[in-house]
Amino acid sequence: TSHLKATPSQPGRWHPVGLAQMEQWVALNKEQIRDQLKLIASKVTHGKRFLRSDIEDND
Repeated sequence: TSHLKATPSQPGRWHPVGLAQMEQWVALNKEQIRDQLKLIASKVTHGKRFLRSDIEDND
C-alpha cells in the first residue's frame, strides 16, 4: 500500500496515514513553507523583544 494504516495507538505514538502524500505536498510547496517559517520566526523574535522591553519598563 502507499500509506500506513493506523493501528490501535499507544499514548505518544503517531501512526501517519497518507505519509507519501504529505511528503509529496511538502516537496511541491517547499518555497511557500520556507517563507511561512521565516514569517513565523520573525514574529516570534519580535514578540520576544516586545516582551523583554515591556518587562524592563516595569522593573
